[in-house]
Amino acid sequence: MIDATNAVLEKWQPKLESLDSTDSAIWTRISLGSVEICNSIEWTDWSLNPIQVIHCIECGHCPTGIQADISRLGEHVLWTMPEVNCNDGKFKIDEIDGQEGQHLLNMFEGTGPKYPEIVTILIPTQVWNIWQSTCKKLPQAANIPQTTRKQLGIAWISEAPKKMGLRSMEGAIDCIESQLLASSTMDTPDAVIVLTSLLDWISSDPQAPVIGQLRKPVELNAELEECYFDIPGNDMWHPFARLGDKYTFMFGDDTILYPSPLK
Repeated sequence: MIDATNAVLEKWQPKLESLDSTDSAIWTRISLGSVEICNSIEWTDWSLNPIQVIHCIECGHCPTGIQADISRLGEHVLWTMPEVNCNDGKFKIDEIDGQEGQHLLNMFEGTGPKYPEIVTILIPTQVWNIWQSTCKKLPQAANIPQTTRKQLGIAWISEAPKKMGLRSMEGAIDCIESQLLASSTMDTPDAVIVLTSLLDWISSDPQAPVIGQLRKPVELNAELEECYFDIPGNDMWHPFARLGDKYTFMFGDDTILYPSPLK
């Protein structure tokens, strides 16, 4: 999960060239260090979900495949990987002919700016509203749809070690159970029960809005669970934390969902 609290808005001018015209435009991008989170607020259709957040810097029109679901969870705006994106089989880059195909290849081969991997981006609503006051094309944070359980689940599994191959909610528990070697404070079968309970909560009503906040575990005296998996390097993941006698979702090393969604 990327904390975009320190991201900035920057004006810039791409050289847009199309087959029938040459456009000159001033774009506003959202940047975090050398990474562009969105390269044009003005050219993004914020009424959609998922939305295209990276636009072709040569023509401005052809799809780049870099999309995000945008939602609001408590005092944060979340950008999560969409369930479907432009590279899921609807089209392939090498099947697009001519100028548009070359534009896409240029972007994916890294000849343009650096773009983030598909991860969750976390933006405080206070920061978002400051951006919105500067760039009215952005929706107000209060008007962004609430995060659903499924969107939260996608954000959660995106934190898992890549070598696990855990990239969708389907089959997640089988993937976890088959690779889990050990857990720091409980027996492995008990850790599987907790993980299953969290996944069952998501699948029981995936479109239901999530009620709660993203908080720092140190603020709540939460105990982080370390899980180790049978993958190269025996990578460790903090998938959940203990809050008293309940468990909740853990994101990275310093963010949990509060209160626990489990009864």
